[in-house]
Amino acid sequence: MKGAAYVKRLELLFGAYKHMNAFMSCGVQEFRIISADEKRYRAEFEVTKDMVNPIGSLHGGCSATLLDVGCAASAFIRGKVVLSINQEVTVVSGAKLGDTVYMDIELIRLGKTQCYTRGEIVKKADQKMVAFGTCTYTVPPTRVLPESAHSLISQLTQIQ
Repeated sequence: MKGAAYVKRLELLFGAYKHMNAFMSCGVQEFRIISADEKRYRAEFEVTKDMVNPIGSLHGGCSATLLDVGCAASAFIRGKVVLSINQEVTVVSGAKLGDTVYMDIELIRLGKTQCYTRGEIVKKADQKMVAFGTCTYTVPPTRVLPESAHSLISQLTQIQ
């Protein structure tokens, strides 16, 4: 599969997330997929008022959620639903309301029962790292997934 197909799959997935609920949309409606290949992708977005803490900086919990949703997407676009079992996130600097940041996501390993990923959020203007982390997921048996997950996976895997 070529990079363009991964980009299309990510755009379809994040488009579907917009309509699920406020938690799953958590800023992904702002994502612009910059590049994608079989192991990595980059998404760019602006920090919005829904993402900041009372002092106007990207909230650490929002950074963790963005990394979790972003890392899980690296498995989902390959036809696997994953569920979080461990996440470690470190916030090292701030990003202010209106800043453009990018998120680099790497799929380290996607196996039959577990998935390992890592990601970074970086300010575009000065290349300062905002947050980084790793996410570990379990891959549940497909028989326990709801029909909506099967339907979305089917749509994603049709994009070649």
